[in-house]
Amino acid sequence: MGNLRGLTAWRDMASGWFSSLGDERVVVTFDSQESTVTGDLAIGYAILTYTAVAPDGTTLRSLSNRATMALRKTAECWTIFHEHTSAPIDHQSLQAIVRRADS
Repeated sequence: MGNLRGLTAWRDMASGWFSSLGDERVVVTFDSQESTVTGDLAIGYAILTYTAVAPDGTTLRSLSNRATMALRKTAECWTIFHEHTSAPIDHQSLQAIVRRADS
């Protein structure tokens, strides 16, 4: 996917992804979430699981992804200044884990 900078780039990426789903829908769940706030800086992460569901309710496929965000508080609001997503890694095999044992 590369670097996405600005709202327009993110909107275009998301629009392209959602339009590729056809009549499927995606259910997003999260766990293992953590956050820390110190003064005007905050960092948080969670494991997100994306599950594709057919119109009849059948689960088609799923994958898990770790999301991390760093935010800075300004006078107006909290602003994300760094965002990263990746698949968790199995440290024994060094392979990406796209399906967790509990999902």
